[in-house]
Amino acid sequence: MKKQVLISTILLAVFLLGADSAFSQKFSIGAKLGMDVGFYSNFSKIKSDVEDATEDVTVKHPGHLGFQGGFVAILDFNKIVGLQMEMLFDRKGEKYKYTGAGTTVTENVGVTYLTIPILFRAGGSIGDKFKIHGIIGPYFGIGLGGKMKITGGGEEYEFAAKFEKEPEDGGGDYYYMQRFDVGLTFGVTPAFTLGPGDLFLDLRYNFGFMDTQNWYEKGDNYYALNNRSIGFTVGYVYTFGKKK
Repeated sequence: MKKQVLISTILLAVFLLGADSAFSQKFSIGAKLGMDVGFYSNFSKIKSDVEDATEDVTVKHPGHLGFQGGFVAILDFNKIVGLQMEMLFDRKGEKYKYTGAGTTVTENVGVTYLTIPILFRAGGSIGDKFKIHGIIGPYFGIGLGGKMKITGGGEEYEFAAKFEKEPEDGGGDYYYMQRFDVGLTFGVTPAFTLGPGDLFLDLRYNFGFMDTQNWYEKGDNYYALNNRSIGFTVGYVYTFGKKK
C-alpha cells in the first residue's frame, strides 16, 4: 500500500511539473469583443410560404445585429496545433421584414446565450510577428434571456422569451424557446504579436443543430429555426512564460 502511494505521489509530481512547464511556455489567456450577424435556418421555405399565401408581400431577412464578448484560453501543444476554449456572452437571433401595400412590418428576435466553444486550432507563423490559425469545434449554449419585437403600421408589440414548452392553452404573451443550443463553429484567426501576447481578429461561422422554438403544437407548414451566425471579434491574449 505504501509503495502504491509513493508511486502515485511521484507520478502526480511528474505530471504537475510537466503541466507547469507546458503552461509556462504555451498557455495564453485573454478577452475579446465584437459583433454577431445572426439569422435562422429555413428562410427560403418561410419566404416562399408567405409570398405564395399573400399577394404583393415580400419577405427579407437582413440579419440580426448582436454583440459577442467574453474570455479566451489557449493551450498550444506545439507551434502548429492547440486547443482553444472560450466563455462568451453571445446575442443571436433573426430579423424579418415584411413589405406590402405600402407598409413594412419588422419582426426582430434577439436572444442572449452563455456560449462555451471548445475549438481545435491549427496554423503557424508567417515571419516574426504575424501568425494565422484555423479553428473548428463544437459549442454549447445556454439561453439567458431575450425577446421578440414586432413593429409596423404605427404599432409595436413585445414578447419576452420563455425557456420552456408552450402550454396547451397558449399561456400568455411569450415567445417559447428551447434553452439549450448545440452547434459547430469554424473560422480563421489572424494574429499579430504585440508585447507579451497577441492581438487577434476572429472571423467565424456558427452552425446550430437545435431548433430554437418550443411550441406546443406544430402545424403542417412548421419549419425548424436553427441558429446561424457570423461573428467578428477583436481580442488580446497574454502568453505566460513566453520564450524570448
